[in-house]
Amino acid sequence: MSNWNQIPTEVLVKILELADHYSREQFKLGCMLVNKHWSMVSRKVFYKRVELFSRKQFDNFMESLRNSSNGPSVREISVYSNLPAHLEFILSMILDACPNLVSLTCPGQELSSSFFGKLLSEICTRNGLKLRNIPVFEAANEESIRVYGYVAYALRSTLEEIVFCDWPLENPAFDRDETVIRLEEFTKVRHIELWLHKHGNIFYILDRIHKCPSLSTIEIKDADDDSAFDPNNALNIAQPFNLQPLPNISQLKLDENIVITDRLLQYMMHLFPNLSQLQFTPLIDDDYYDIPEYTDTLMRFQMYGLEISSELWIQFLKYIIPIKSGRVCVLFIKNYAEVFAKFPTLFQYLEIHYLIRLMEEVRTGPYFNLFYTDMTEPHEIHDRKHDGSLSHRLALYCDLFETDELPHESLLSIYGPTLKALNITMNAAREYGTPESHAYKMADGNMFNQILELCPVLNTLSVKKGEFNHLDPTLAKSTQNLEYIHFHNSGFSEAFLCELSTLLPQRVEFMIFMTCVNLPAPTSLNYFSIIDMPYTSFGCLIWKDDILADEDALYLKITEKRRSLYYRISNGNQINPSSSVEFEGSKMNEKKATLYIRCLEINKLVIKVAEEIHFTMDFADIPTFGEDEPYILRPEFSKIQGDYFD
Repeated sequence: MSNWNQIPTEVLVKILELADHYSREQFKLGCMLVNKHWSMVSRKVFYKRVELFSRKQFDNFMESLRNSSNGPSVREISVYSNLPAHLEFILSMILDACPNLVSLTCPGQELSSSFFGKLLSEICTRNGLKLRNIPVFEAANEESIRVYGYVAYALRSTLEEIVFCDWPLENPAFDRDETVIRLEEFTKVRHIELWLHKHGNIFYILDRIHKCPSLSTIEIKDADDDSAFDPNNALNIAQPFNLQPLPNISQLKLDENIVITDRLLQYMMHLFPNLSQLQFTPLIDDDYYDIPEYTDTLMRFQMYGLEISSELWIQFLKYIIPIKSGRVCVLFIKNYAEVFAKFPTLFQYLEIHYLIRLMEEVRTGPYFNLFYTDMTEPHEIHDRKHDGSLSHRLALYCDLFETDELPHESLLSIYGPTLKALNITMNAAREYGTPESHAYKMADGNMFNQILELCPVLNTLSVKKGEFNHLDPTLAKSTQNLEYIHFHNSGFSEAFLCELSTLLPQRVEFMIFMTCVNLPAPTSLNYFSIIDMPYTSFGCLIWKDDILADEDALYLKITEKRRSLYYRISNGNQINPSSSVEFEGSKMNEKKATLYIRCLEINKLVIKVAEEIHFTMDFADIPTFGEDEPYILRPEFSKIQGDYFD
């Protein structure tokens, strides 16, 4: 277009909104200097959302309000860090200069009663009457909660988000909170957040929520940071069927300390029949596994979860099947095989995590996380052919223990026939008991026999922290669908990979080894690694190691079909041809890093050793070398990119 002035205003707004999201400040400034029309539209777009992270930004923004007419363009202001302390003193100026402000928030900050008193006085003088979102109060300050309630009620015709708290316990604020008593007067409210000390107080609110047809989201949090949400508070409350269902609620979010009980499941299924999103995410995972605070929480979840009947768990799983996105975590299901057997096609993605707990005096049974989403997260394992449609993922977490059957075996029997992707975190077989035990043999390699036998359509397999010595080819079926195999922090005997090669498809598109080692035989040296898979072709083979030998060079031998190639790659990716004599000599030298790859055929090789050596190698009549970073940044490697570049 020869004349930029001719761009329709609505099109220019869309362009500038994209620029506002992705571009740097210098580019935005340039947009405002194109011409008068662009300047006017740019200011409306760029000043629409204001985020202030530092005192300097804060002061510059206030100065711009004094010396320009940009204030009416400001619709949203978010104030971070310790800046909210200054907000109270210039609140009047902000509301005067920004008459169209609809959102004033301080993410992660709780404001005092004096701020809300100031805001209330401004509202009484007709300032800030368009506000839809306001900051939250100090959770343990009765005065702050009370004045916040006055502000919320004054904005009842515009406010879209409200927070309630039942502090103090002796005389719950709910009983005197006009915001709660007259909740039906809030005609625009979409989101209600509850900060609760007593479980039963939730029903004081829920009994009034049916009067808010505009409401779509409820978030429930534990107001006590130092104590878990007590299920005993729920034992003497009314039966769920005394409350009216809330069909307009589409999103429900529950805090990490809220323990799942049979009564909670009953209420949830009765009160919220039309959920499209359910977030129930206790703060318990690998990173917190041995912290006493979370261990206690885990034991509490186990105590109440195991009391829930199989029939109720089955009802709950039927309830969540239509939900489009969310997660429900730390489910202790006593007869989990019986329950999951009722839904043999529900999960096509399975995670198995065996964890070593340092606090040996504490042991829990297996528990489960359920994930359901209409957009697979790129860092999570998923079917390589996933089309973005609704998917369900089941994750099993379990302490290590010696047993006749590991918990995941029954899950593979149920979901194996339709399983597309499998993610396993194991440990060395010695952690599972004596060499004669079933668990030891499974961890030592027999688990692959079961996977290959029970999962005929599996195309993606990821394995972490295993040490594998034995796989019996006579006990396993060959699979023809595996396309993506990823080993991470694992070790193998030389014979294991060769045996595995006999059971894989003739071609595997992606074979990835991240920080893996060969399990040492008595004569093995530290820096000699071998990938011996003579019956398999690779579309791409990736090998990463974090340690480079003293010589700062890698000696590489690649054998495919009937040819062998030898290279010496030195620091800075200096690649030179080598020889069999030089390679064999490097194998016997513990100061030299040596890698031997034997396969049927290979199209592309990616190697990274520490930070000094990293390259790609494309195989043809004459192999060619290239940069690894552009290749690894491709979407199919999103799951490994963090570990690869670390």
